[in-house]
Parts: sequence; structure tokens; C-alpha cells
Amino acid sequence: MLQQSHRIYDENTVCRLRRILLLRKLRIPVRQIKIFLQNPSAATAVEIFQKNINELNEEITALSTIRGILSRFAGGLYAAHMIAFGNFNEWEQLFIWANQSEKYEFAGDMKDQEHMCGMLEEHLNPG
Repeated sequence: MLQQSHRIYDENTVCRLRRILLLRKLRIPVRQIKIFLQNPSAATAVEIFQKNINELNEEITALSTIRGILSRFAGGLYAAHMIAFGNFNEWEQLFIWANQSEKYEFAGDMKDQEHMCGMLEEHLNPG
């Protein structure tokens, strides 16, 4: 005969699990949930939520910039290849975004636009 084992949770544990599930659905990292569970005050929740709002705002800004760049080159790679790489002024939005990003570092010379384009392409399209 097959025996099934069931766990019985008290009301506090069920409430704690529901909080964790809700916070995960809100994309709150586990390490921040742990902090909140250790100190479930309104001030802690506000601090954690504000930090995540700031991170989401940064992500939204980055994604909006990327969408704008991609929309500008809506013809896909063919349209991008039609732009003269020697004239980097046409890539100004992309350059500004990459230059302001902490992920990419410009190591070229603004006067050497052809070299700069190649470097940017290498960073954005790693082998």
C-alpha cells in the first residue's frame, strides 16, 4: 500500500509563503526578500520597493533607447549596412548610448571614425 506523506503548515507559515510568492512575482530578488522577512517593517518594504523601482526605471530607459535605435534602423541589418561606417554621425544615438553605458568602454579616437565603428561593432557583436 502506497503511503502519502502530507505536511501541515500553520497559518503563519502559509502567510510567509504567500508573501514570498508575491514578492517573487514582483521580481524582488531572494536576498531582498530575506531582508524583508527578517525585518518586516513598512520602512524596510519601502526601501526595497524603491530600490527595485529605480532599477526598473533604469532598465526601462535602456530598453527604450534600444527600441529607438532598432526602430531607426527598422530595415534590419541590410539598412545598417547601407549606412556609411566612415560617417559615424549617423550612428550618434548608438554611440551616445554605448558611451554612457557602464558595460561598454570607448577606447578609440574620435578622429578615427572608421576604427571607432569597428570597435563598437566588436563590443556589440562579441564573437
